[in-house]
Amino acid sequence: MSTPSTPRRPDAAETAGATPVPRSGSDTPATAGPSTGPDGHGRADEFPRTLDEARTDIELTRQELGDTARELAHRLNVGDRARHEFHTRSEVLLRLMRANPAFVSAAGAAVVLFLGGLVTWRLRR
Repeated sequence: MSTPSTPRRPDAAETAGATPVPRSGSDTPATAGPSTGPDGHGRADEFPRTLDEARTDIELTRQELGDTARELAHRLNVGDRARHEFHTRSEVLLRLMRANPAFVSAAGAAVVLFLGGLVTWRLRR
């Protein structure tokens, strides 16, 4: 029983001896340089050399773009995020109140006394 895994880009050892796929608009294969890509893996100027590498690269790019689009949609949906945050915090507060009824009663009494004192002070002034 194996778990499904996401495709990965093959490394240079796996592709040694593979038939190169030329760049679009060029009839020469990609040259290997010392630079790395923006993600720190592989070379920035490295292109897939075989059809399987190209398909794997396309599938990985689709997955990355899908993840990015989902993250952006989540970040831009402020209303749902605010509702979720309110719901989460209210649940925490209710849980605390249920766990400490004596504290809640004492805090309530303190608030009532404070407000009563404030009203009395304003009326005498």
